[in-house]
Amino acid sequence: MKRKSDPIEIPINIKNYNNSPGPGEGALSLASMVSIHEVSRRLKKENGINKLWVWDDYRTATKTQEIIWQMTGEWKARRSITIQSPLAFHNLVRKEVARLARLFNSNMISCLRDFRRLGNKEYSFVFLEILESIKRISKTRKTLLIQPVLGSKVLHHYFPSIIPVFDDYYISKGVLQTPKYKAFCGVSVGQWCPRQIGLSKPRLQEYSSYLAYCLSLVCKIDTTILNKMRRILGNDSKQAFPFFVVNNKRNHLLWKLDAKLVEYCLMGSL
Repeated sequence: MKRKSDPIEIPINIKNYNNSPGPGEGALSLASMVSIHEVSRRLKKENGINKLWVWDDYRTATKTQEIIWQMTGEWKARRSITIQSPLAFHNLVRKEVARLARLFNSNMISCLRDFRRLGNKEYSFVFLEILESIKRISKTRKTLLIQPVLGSKVLHHYFPSIIPVFDDYYISKGVLQTPKYKAFCGVSVGQWCPRQIGLSKPRLQEYSSYLAYCLSLVCKIDTTILNKMRRILGNDSKQAFPFFVVNNKRNHLLWKLDAKLVEYCLMGSL
């Protein structure tokens, strides 16, 4: 999707990536994500599935629910007092993951960069459907405010090349407070963020602007630079895991971790 350029400097570069606390902690932080996508790889191989995302059948996500439950606990995205029905949580996650997978498959979206190909109508529809899924999953956490933290972290593990993680420390109180992000909101956010009909929650509005920011960075950057950064992140992941999945440069989405790549670069540019 070609949109007007703007004067905002693009902070996706090797220096920012290397300065990020993400790679500094090692790719072990991606362990649960890699485990989930090892399930995906095996399903594709064993059943001869030729799809971008195998999660379009909600039954496939059932095989990952223990990983997701463990992950949300480790990331402190949920607690037993805030999610009182694990079964209802898992059922909702399976439903929303399948819904988004069907949407991404039908629009051939494997990563954030693919949004460039979408027309205005398709772009807005996919963008708002992502927000809707994040809102629905986040609502399972019984808190006073609906925050995008839980929904974004869950969906990021299924779609790490598309859906960026949102949290308070690094994103809300970090990236969203930078001059570059504020300049983007003042100049270009309307070009990348559709009208948010029915999205009246302030934290969800924060996430929608952040998603728009991530999209603008990936879609405007030179393809050669983006591919180089993808290889760096992919190689970092390969060093940490003995899975066949990370060796498959040609076919596996772990070599297109656009959402994770932008997150690391933005955190390193604070």
